[in-house]
This record gives sequence, C-alpha cells and structure tokens, in this order.
Amino acid sequence: MQQFPQIQIRDIKAFAVWKWQAQELENSSCPICRIQFIYRCMECENLYVQDNENRECKMAQGMCGHIFHAHCIEKWIKTKSNGANQGLCGQCPQVWDISNQILLDR
Repeated sequence: MQQFPQIQIRDIKAFAVWKWQAQELENSSCPICRIQFIYRCMECENLYVQDNENRECKMAQGMCGHIFHAHCIEKWIKTKSNGANQGLCGQCPQVWDISNQILLDR
C-alpha cells in the first residue's frame, strides 16, 4: 500500500462570489442616480465613508415593477410630492406609495 505525504493546512483565505437574484439587474442602473445596482447609492456610499461600516444598499420595487435604489426613490417621492408619502414613479405615471414598495436584497 502506497503512503501519501501528510499535509498540514496553516491558513485559509476565502473569497465569495455573488450574483443578483434577478439576472437582468446585473448590468442595470438606477434611473434616478444613474449608478449601477452593483454599487451603493450616493447616500449609502456617504454613510460608508463616514463610519466605515459596510451597509447593505437596498433596492425598492414599486407596484409598477420599476426598481430603484431605496434611498433614491424615497428622496424622489419626498421632493416630487411636497413631503407626502405618495408620488409618481420615477419612470412612469403610476402612483408610488413608499409604504407599499418591496425592498429587495442583492
């Protein structure tokens, strides 16, 4: 019987690869800020720079199916609807209700 040399593992350096749940979002951009969805919106990026904490940048999908960075559409609704929680989608004339939006994870 042949004996093989024993190997001792001293260190492991792992890495991860991720993909969007919806493949069509991989090369898409937020229609409001024009930043690709694979990157954080400006608000999340600023928070990251301030406290150096890795934050998840959520995406929001309206009842019409359009998707934006959550911070972008919330700011859009507030500026376009005089402070109310309802306004129009940034892509179509459908009413966007912040309380009914679906938050998506990457």
